Order: sequence, then C-alpha cells, then structure tokens
Amino acid sequence: MAAFDIEHLLAEISPDAPCGENLEYDAAFIALEQAAKPKAEQQFGTTIIPGEEPDWVEVRRLALKLLERTKDLRVYDQLLRASLRLDGVTGFAGGLALLHGVLGRYWEGLHPQLDPDDDNDPTFRVNVVAGLCDPESFLQPLRETPLVSSRNFGRFGLRDIAAEGGEEGRADQAAVNGAFLEAAVDALRETANAIRRAADDVRGIENVITDQVGASNAPDLSALGAVLREASRVMTQRLEARGIREEEEVVPAEEAVADEVDGAAPAAPRPAGGISVPGQISNREDVLKTLDRLCEYYARYEPSSPVPLLLRRAKRLAPMSFLDVLQDLIPDAVTKAQIFSGPAAEE
Repeated sequence: MAAFDIEHLLAEISPDAPCGENLEYDAAFIALEQAAKPKAEQQFGTTIIPGEEPDWVEVRRLALKLLERTKDLRVYDQLLRASLRLDGVTGFAGGLALLHGVLGRYWEGLHPQLDPDDDNDPTFRVNVVAGLCDPESFLQPLRETPLVSSRNFGRFGLRDIAAEGGEEGRADQAAVNGAFLEAAVDALRETANAIRRAADDVRGIENVITDQVGASNAPDLSALGAVLREASRVMTQRLEARGIREEEEVVPAEEAVADEVDGAAPAAPRPAGGISVPGQISNREDVLKTLDRLCEYYARYEPSSPVPLLLRRAKRLAPMSFLDVLQDLIPDAVTKAQIFSGPAAEE
C-alpha cells in the first residue's frame, strides 16, 4: 500500500486552479530539489568521506507537502524516486498509479505548462516522464529492491535472482529458494500484484501521452516495462512453486516481441490477480483496456493507420446512452426521431 492517499492527491487543488500554481521558484520546490541530490564522496588529505544517498523520508515529505499546492511532473518524479527506495515495488506502484491518474485528468493544466508561443511543445514534460527509464534513478534501484524478505534467509531482489546480475550479482540460490519458501504467501501475492499494477500503469502512461502528443513524440518506457515483466515472471514462478496459480493474464503481443528482441524467453502466461483481461472480457472496463492496447499496437507498429481514430472514437462512445451515441454519429438524427415520435404528452 502506498504511503499516501492517491485519491486525495488526484483531487483538484482548487476549483479555480485545478493544478495549482507554478512553484518552480518557490523556496519549498528548491528545497525538494536540494534534498533529492546525493552527497558526493569527499576527500580531505588521506581521509575519504563516503558519498551519501538523499534522505528519502525527507524527500517524500517535501514532495507530498508541495503536491498540496501544485500538480507538477517534477514533484511526482521525486515522489516516485522516494517511494521506490522507501516502500519497494508496492510504493513504486502507488506512485505510478498517481502519475497515470494525473496525466489522464490534468494534461492541459499540468506543470510545467505548455507554452502556446512555442506551439505547445511537450518536450519538457515528455523528458520528465522518460526519466522513469533512467538507470540510476529507477532501473537499477528497481532491480535491487527486495521481492522477498525472510527472517532466516535474508532479502533478495531481481538482481540477486536473475541471470542479468551475473555471477557476481547472483546470491546463493539455496538462500533465495529458502526465502521464497519461508515467506508468507500473502506477502508474495502482494508483491506480485503490485508489479502487475505497475506494469499496467506504465502502459497507461504511455497511452495517455501518445494520445496527447502522438507516437513519434511520446516517451519510450519499454526499458522500465522489461524490468517489470522480468520481476513478474519471477514472482509467477515462485508462487507456482508454492502451489499458487491465479487467473492467467495474456501478455500483449508487442511485449512478447520486445522480450524476444531483448534476448529473454517469451513470457509464460502471468496471473492477473483476479482482474479480467483481454480474452476474458466481462465488463466495460475490460473493453476500454482492450481498446487502449489496440491503440498502443497501432501507435507502435502501424503509426500511419487510421484505425486508432476509430478505436478512440469507440472508446469515447462506450459509456454513452443510445441517444447520445446517435447524436454523436448523426447529429440531426435525434431531432428527426423526436419529430417522428411527436411532441411529448403534457402532464
């Protein structure tokens, strides 16, 4: 569970200014940027003072305080960094859910704001989001964050378990196996579900920005997606070793292709934690998710196709009533239908 209230942070700052003020030059904003900088190693003569990581508790505190006054992508970025270090994949998933929601609701007014004099160039915003694939800020810490914790065997992350860590990075596999066998199933499930939620929100973030700026200008978050898929496979295998199998999730085709290009084996079906997914559509939310994934496919592999225009229109029409759909498709059809049916009877 995230250490902050996502719905509260998604609410408008105020009715008149939903995204609040631009606090880029505010003392609190500057304090956050300073707090998030690591201290470099120093040497005085023969004495070496090791470098220090930022105080992530303080970084999170300052970020949350600022988010009461502004909706700024740079502040969400710092909150994500702190959440990953302090709360692992669960905190990271909460931060991604918040970022996804903010991008979807407040794109027009988010800070840093788009400049009409610069043709609303989104580069600054896109670069902030693209930072999610920065190795030092996110990818390496995500590989190192524990996926399992055991009193007797220790804590192990993806770097300890996966081959990508090399012989030097790999932990004693007997200890890793022991940790996964000793850990509570509920804790493993919580971690697995957090990883899946994070992967879903990464796709959602890409989709939202692609809809706003086009596929050619959208950030490529595939490196982050690859790490999350690797972690998801590990958790699936370890849960299955404990006899836990859940509803299976179908891996999107473009992700399977990306895994093969990266040299990884195609992913086995992943458990979806009870959430319906394409192939098992049971409600309107599943329909909307499927349409999003279809749009993502065309944006990546057939960017010149007009099909996404129709898919996005279908998504917009999905929650409408019959008359609303008719009004949208054939604007004068509702009026003609009302003429045909005659005036409403007076009470």
